Amino acid sequence: VLASTEAKSPAQTGVPPGIFQDTVFHSVKLTSDIVYGSNFNHFFDTEDTLTLDTYEPDTALDYKRPLLIYCHGGGFTSGDKTTDKAKVFGDYFSKCGYLVASINYRLMKDNLLDTIDNYQGVYQATQDAKSAVRFFKQYANNYCVDTNAIFLIGTSAGASICLTAAYWNQPE
Repeated sequence: VLASTEAKSPAQTGVPPGIFQDTVFHSVKLTSDIVYGSNFNHFFDTEDTLTLDTYEPDTALDYKRPLLIYCHGGGFTSGDKTTDKAKVFGDYFSKCGYLVASINYRLMKDNLLDTIDNYQGVYQATQDAKSAVRFFKQYANNYCVDTNAIFLIGTSAGASICLTAAYWNQPE
C-alpha cells in the first residue's frame, strides 16, 4: 500500500476531552505494509523495500495529532514491525488519539566479532528511521500529523536507533 497523495484537512476542531492522556477511542484501525522508502542493504546485496504499519483510532479525525514511530528490537539482525511490543504499543496509544507507526528497517547479518559491520548495521537502521520521519513530514496532511510532535520510541536495538537518530546529524 502506498500513501495516498489526497490530503485530509486537519482543522483542530473536534479534539475529544482527555485526548493524548487517556484512552478516548474504542477501536483501532491497522493499515499494514505502507511503503515509506527503499534502500540498498550491503549485508545481503539486495534492495530492501521499507514498510511500516500504522495504528490509529477507527474514527474520522479533524485535528492534527502527535506521531509515535516505533522501532522494534532484535539486535539489528532479527525482528519485524509486527513483533516485540508493536501491537500492544500501537493499540494503546492509538486509543489515546496518537498516530503510531511501527517500521521495518534494514537488518544486518549476525557477526558480533566485526565492529565495522556492527557500526554499519546501526547506521543503516538509523537512516531508515530518519527516512520514516521524512515520509511522515511529506505526507503530514494525509495522516493528520503534527510535524512538531514526531517522536521515535523503541525497545533494545530499536531504542538504540532512536538515540542515534536523535544525535547523529547528516554529515556523520
